[in-house]
Amino acid sequence: MRPIINKIKLLLISGLAVLMTARAMGAQQWAVFETSFASAKTYDNPFTDVEVDVVFRTGDQDWVVPAFWAGGNQWTVRFAPPIQGNYTYQVRCSDPANRDLNGKEKKLRVAAYTGDDPLLQHGFVRVSSDQRHFEYATAHRSFGWAILGGNVCAGG
Repeated sequence: MRPIINKIKLLLISGLAVLMTARAMGAQQWAVFETSFASAKTYDNPFTDVEVDVVFRTGDQDWVVPAFWAGGNQWTVRFAPPIQGNYTYQVRCSDPANRDLNGKEKKLRVAAYTGDDPLLQHGFVRVSSDQRHFEYATAHRSFGWAILGGNVCAGG
């Protein structure tokens, strides 16, 4: 009886560790991932003195996403990953002397979306391959007009 209890405890602890690790180092496809970068350097006018971008990469695809000044010495970026998999992201700044906002590369694991938000379950809306319909990224076509802006006049 004792070895079975020990195995159950080990399984529970292992499962908890996996859940905690996945949550700590990942994001979900189509959901907003947000991260911030702090700078030791201060700018008189952060809106005009410096530009900060974050480059997200997976495979041979990359996205350059502008970061925004979030007050003080902090810049924040928001990105909704369209593809599952392993990403790297790197901050870069128009001020090459700012070491805090240049070259920091980190890893991001993007898993399938598991939430219950109907706007995120099938991905972003796009034009279908036949150029006649709108569809989600999963090619799912069933969605309410509210997504596209419900004020559509039909034959009136």
